[in-house]
Amino acid sequence: MLVVKDSCIKCGECKRVCPTKIIGLKDKPFIYEGSESRCIKCGHCEAVCPVNALENKLLPQDEVFEKLPPLTKVQVESAISNRFSSRFFKSEQIEKEDLDFLLNMARHSPSGKNTQGLKFLVIRNKESLDKLKNKIIELALQNPEYARMAQYTIRTGNDIAFYNAPCLIIVLLKKNRFNNVKHGEYALSYIDLFAPSVNLGTCFCGFLDDNYQNHKEDFKELLHFDDNEYDYVGSILIGRPDSKHYRSTKRNPLDVEYK
Repeated sequence: MLVVKDSCIKCGECKRVCPTKIIGLKDKPFIYEGSESRCIKCGHCEAVCPVNALENKLLPQDEVFEKLPPLTKVQVESAISNRFSSRFFKSEQIEKEDLDFLLNMARHSPSGKNTQGLKFLVIRNKESLDKLKNKIIELALQNPEYARMAQYTIRTGNDIAFYNAPCLIIVLLKKNRFNNVKHGEYALSYIDLFAPSVNLGTCFCGFLDDNYQNHKEDFKELLHFDDNEYDYVGSILIGRPDSKHYRSTKRNPLDVEYK
C-alpha cells in the first residue's frame, strides 16, 4: 500500500498527520498490519513529505501540484469583495477548456473523509435549457412565491429564470454515509469564486433548485441522473457577463463576537 523511496529521511511527518493513525515508523514508514481498510484516502501522507518519497497506492493516480505561496490579503480581498451575481449574459458559448478548468477546481473542494463523490451535469444545449426553463415556469405558476416572476417572463419574454445564460451546471453528490449535501455546496462556491479568473460570470439558480426540491418527478426526464445513486445539491448559471461592475457592492458591517 505504501511505496517508500530510498530518499525517505524518516522525519515522521506522514505518521504525525495521518488522521486514522495507521502509519508507523521504523526503518521507514509502514502501515500497521490489518489497518489498510481504515485509510480514508485523504492523501496527506504524500502531501507532507518534504522529499516526495512516499506514494500511497490506494490514492487515485491524479496529477499533483507543487505548493505555491498563498494569495496576499489584497488579492483575496479584491477577489471576494468584487464578486457579484450576473443577471445579464452574452449569448456566446463558453469554451470547454474554461469549463474543464472550473470543474477541476470544484472537484478539489473539501469533503468528509475525502469521500469526494461529486458529479457535474453541464447543460449547454439550447433546446435542453429551454425545456428546463419552460418546466420551471410551468411549475412556478403554481407557487405563490414565484407566480409573479413566472407571469412576468411569459408576458415580457424576459428570461428571469436563467437570464439567457448559455450554460447551467448542476452539482450532484454520490450517496454515502460520510457525504453531506454541504460538500456539494462547497463545490458550487468554488465554481462561483473562480469563474472570474476565466472571465466568466455566475448566478446561483435558486429558481431551479426550489422547484426541483418540490417537484422532483417532473425533472427526471429532463435531467437524466440516477437519484438512487446521487443527491441533487444545487445549480449555477454561467456565461460571459453582459454587464460591468466598476466597484464592489455594499454589505452589512461585520457582525462578530469573540469569546
